[in-house]
Amino acid sequence: LNRDLAEARDLLQDQNASYADKKKALEQVKKAETEQTEQELINARKKLQAIKDLNALSDTSDEDLQKQADAQAAVYQLEQTSAEYRKKIKREEKRIDNEEASRKKAIYDAEKARAEEIKKREEEAIARKKKLDEENLKALNEFQIAVNNANFAQRELELQQEQEQIDALNKLADEQSKKEDERRKKDIADEQAV
Repeated sequence: LNRDLAEARDLLQDQNASYADKKKALEQVKKAETEQTEQELINARKKLQAIKDLNALSDTSDEDLQKQADAQAAVYQLEQTSAEYRKKIKREEKRIDNEEASRKKAIYDAEKARAEEIKKREEEAIARKKKLDEENLKALNEFQIAVNNANFAQRELELQQEQEQIDALNKLADEQSKKEDERRKKDIADEQAV
């Protein structure tokens, strides 16, 4: 029993022990200590009552009165020890509960920090993607403008070439028309000269 109690007390101080194990060990220690203290109190009260009964049957000497006083003091001492022990158990329960609450809070805080970090990274990734999408859209727009400008320049060049061809054809037509006019004038002049 003493070895089990010693192991249970050691377990209460073990930082690596689980909350459930510590609660179980505390209950074990509490039960054993309470039973022992209660048994000691019962025995001390029986002894006190026996001394009182013995003293009531006959004349009591100073020594008998001292035994009764000592027995009464022993009862008071055990009652005080019992009360102090109950307080000690309450403090130990509170300490264990506080440790567990601190452990849970640390887990909660770590999970909260991890969730906030994940959220922050997701927001950063969304912002990066949005910026990249905007840059891609801008590049696409610039490319489309460049393509449109190139198409426009190509069309202008084609129109210029067509105009040059038209102008060349008109010039050729004008030259032929002049030659034709000169030939007619020459034919008319030749006819009038004959």
